[in-house]
Amino acid sequence: MKHFTSNATSILIIETDPVKREMIQRTLAESEASIAIASSTTDAVAIAESSSSLRLIICRMHGVNIDGLELTRYLRAQPRDNKLTILIVVPEELLNQAGEAIEAGADDVLIEPFEARELRMLTDFFPSRRHRRIDAAHAANNGCPEPAKDSLNAAHSPATTSFVRPFFDTQSMRYTFQASPDQIEAWLTDERVTQVTLDRIMTCPECNAAPTFRFGCSHCGSAMVTQDNLIHHYACGHVGPESQFVHGHSDISCPKCRHSGLVAGSDFELTAGVFRCSDCSRTVNALSLIGHCVCCNHRFDAKTATIVDVQGFYVHGIRPIHLRTDSSPETRQNCESGKAQTTSPRRVTV
Repeated sequence: MKHFTSNATSILIIETDPVKREMIQRTLAESEASIAIASSTTDAVAIAESSSSLRLIICRMHGVNIDGLELTRYLRAQPRDNKLTILIVVPEELLNQAGEAIEAGADDVLIEPFEARELRMLTDFFPSRRHRRIDAAHAANNGCPEPAKDSLNAAHSPATTSFVRPFFDTQSMRYTFQASPDQIEAWLTDERVTQVTLDRIMTCPECNAAPTFRFGCSHCGSAMVTQDNLIHHYACGHVGPESQFVHGHSDISCPKCRHSGLVAGSDFELTAGVFRCSDCSRTVNALSLIGHCVCCNHRFDAKTATIVDVQGFYVHGIRPIHLRTDSSPETRQNCESGKAQTTSPRRVTV
C-alpha cells in the first residue's frame, strides 16, 4: 500500500484523528490501492482535482477544518470521467442528520463507531470479496474478520448495495428479522436481493432456540458436577476417593489401615477420579458437552443439536426500507429524503 498524492491516487481518507485514520488504512491495506491522506476540506479538494484515478473518498461528516457535506456537494457538481464513491462517517449522536449526507450526494454512510468489516463491505477494492463470506467467528486479533471461502451467489456493487443482517431476539432466543415470513419469502424471489450465509449455529432440537452449552453429566445433562480425585495408599494398597482420606484441614489418613500423616509422593499417589453429578448422583468418567435451552428447558447432548444457517441479505440499488411491504408511502418517502434513520450495514433491521 502506497501513500502519496498524485494522479495515481485511488483512495482519499479525510480524517484528523490518527487512531481512526490508522484503522481505515489498515482495513484497506490488502487492496494494493494508492492512498492519500487529507486533514482538511481544502487539502481534499486539491487532491481530488489533481487525481484522475480517484475512486473512493472516506470523509468525516464534521470535524476540525472538515465539512464532509460541502465537499460532497462540490465534487458531485464537477464532471468526472470515472466513478467516484463517497462514504461519509457520521457519529452515532448525529444519526438523525445522516440523511443529509445522502442528500448531498454521498453513496452511503458509516455510523461511528463502526467495525472494519463494515468498511470492507462498502468498498470495491477487494475483488475476491465477491467470492467470499465474511465470518465474524474467525475474526483475527486486529479485529478484521478472515474471509471464508464460501461463494456468494452474485457480485455486489458497494456503492448501491446495503446489507440487512438479522438481530438476536433475547426473548425467543432466535436470530430474526423485523418482518413477517411472507415478507422474507418475497425477498427470496426479488432480483434486487441476494441471500448469503453468515454463520452456522447449533440450536435446540425441540424448539430451535439458541441454547447455552457447557460440560455436564451425560445422564441427566446437569452442569452441577464435581470431580473427586483418587488416592492410592502404597502401604496397604487401598484406593479410594480423596474425600475419604482427608480429615481436618491438612491431616490425610487412610480409612482402611488408619495410618495418618500421609505425604503425597512418598506415601500415596493422587490420580484424576470420576465425576459425580449433584442432581442424579451418578458418576461418569468424562463429561459431555451439554446444551441447555432456556426457552423449553430441554437438555441434550451437543451431538443431537439441530444445525441452522444464519442468513443475511444484500439489497441492491434500493434502500432496505423499500423491502418493507407493510411500510407506508410516507415512510418510504421520508427515508429517501433523509428524514428517517439512514441505514448503515451494522444497524439495518427490517
